[in-house]
Amino acid sequence: MLSNGNHFWLNGRLRRSGEAVISPYDRGLQVGHGAFETMHVHEGKVFAVTRHWQRLCQSCKVLGIKAPELTVFSDAVEETVAANGIDPARVRFTITRDNGEGEGSPTMVVTVSQSLTHRPAARVATVPWPRNEQSPLCGVKCLSYADNVLASEHASKLDADEAVFGNTRGELCEGATSNIFLVQPDVDGIATPPLNAGCLPGVIRGLVIELAEADGIQVAQRALALSTLSQAREAFLTSSTRYVQAVSHVDGQALFQSPGGYTRRLAELLKSLMAENPDP
Repeated sequence: MLSNGNHFWLNGRLRRSGEAVISPYDRGLQVGHGAFETMHVHEGKVFAVTRHWQRLCQSCKVLGIKAPELTVFSDAVEETVAANGIDPARVRFTITRDNGEGEGSPTMVVTVSQSLTHRPAARVATVPWPRNEQSPLCGVKCLSYADNVLASEHASKLDADEAVFGNTRGELCEGATSNIFLVQPDVDGIATPPLNAGCLPGVIRGLVIELAEADGIQVAQRALALSTLSQAREAFLTSSTRYVQAVSHVDGQALFQSPGGYTRRLAELLKSLMAENPDP
């Protein structure tokens, strides 16, 4: 079992885990009205804090929540990481619409836990429930996360490490906790679903696209039939905890290469970037 930190940050100050006091009427608890960001910590440094804050601000705009200033966000994250001393770790910033008691102020919480351990290559399973690419929550990292949890549990029962969603148009969308890239047979470069397919604008997704283009790798953000994933020459997942993770199997079927050349190259480029600049 992964360990959780003994300290957390709540609405402006650090507290011990036994001191948690959140209203039972909080909108996040009552109806999942809130947003969150999960970041990775390595050697005491939180990666891509500014990009995560920018995405949180966009989620808050959609949800009608007043977003914190960057300094509040980054200071809270760094203070909580330092207080817990877990490394490598995951740090999560959660914000809810309000406490439900008429004050109108959002509840903000920062927690730290031990990092997940992922296999070098992931087995993925497509799930029978589509993402709704017309949902007002598309692109929002929302507290209403039960569909992702159920999808992950479904994939786990199939001995898979990640669940993969299509959308209502039958297109490839995203993983339950990741974005997806693939290499199609006889096509140079990498392809990934566009944001209008309903996927989350992942922080690592964005960085991988930038790194690939700077390295001369063609990147196509285009609609892809869900079936193209199992037919891919190689594929990989991206997320703030997986970074770049090769895909070895899709619905039990082995891909042609795992990891493939593009996967290895982009993993190397991302690793170098992280070492050079923790907040690109």
